[in-house]
Amino acid sequence: MKLSRIKDCDINGEIVQRVVFDGVEDKSGETGDCMLVLGGMCPLIDRVPKAAELYTAGVCRHAVFSGGVEWDTVYGRMTEADSMARLAEELGMAREHIIRDNLATTTEENMVCGALAIGRELGFERVKRVLLITSLYHMKRSKLIADLYLPPYMESICCPAYGYITPEDWESDSEKRRKTLREVSMTRLLIEQGFIKDMEV
Repeated sequence: MKLSRIKDCDINGEIVQRVVFDGVEDKSGETGDCMLVLGGMCPLIDRVPKAAELYTAGVCRHAVFSGGVEWDTVYGRMTEADSMARLAEELGMAREHIIRDNLATTTEENMVCGALAIGRELGFERVKRVLLITSLYHMKRSKLIADLYLPPYMESICCPAYGYITPEDWESDSEKRRKTLREVSMTRLLIEQGFIKDMEV
């Protein structure tokens, strides 16, 4: 059956696996011109450590931390981008290599505002390969959106962050289940809006 015809009440583990987790390529070993680290309610758990890991390994020198929504964090109430930047510095990233995008409030805006931040700080002509960093459960849809919204000459490279939601534990609590099921619903919305092809589930 096609995903577009699946109702929320009919989503099961097999559909989640196919829509959310299957086909996610981890290309974390590849070099890039800039990392684009997506915000969310939990970026400090896995996304920032992933960026710091790649930075320390010399895979990529600059990072845009993208997220304008304010949350109560361990550093106080601030935007996702500001809290991610704080943690990135603590994990060894140099301040001059950190770029903050405090505008984006959705995954689509992460791409548009992130690309704008890249262009302003580094120069559009200098960034051809973007290492896309987000949690594993959010990676597949983020890649689809990156391909739609990033400038066509910017290649997005999937670098999923592990540690928050996995194929094995997405049903372990209500919050993880809600976030994972939302990925299915939001992917279906991309199909309904005509942005991506329907998929067999």
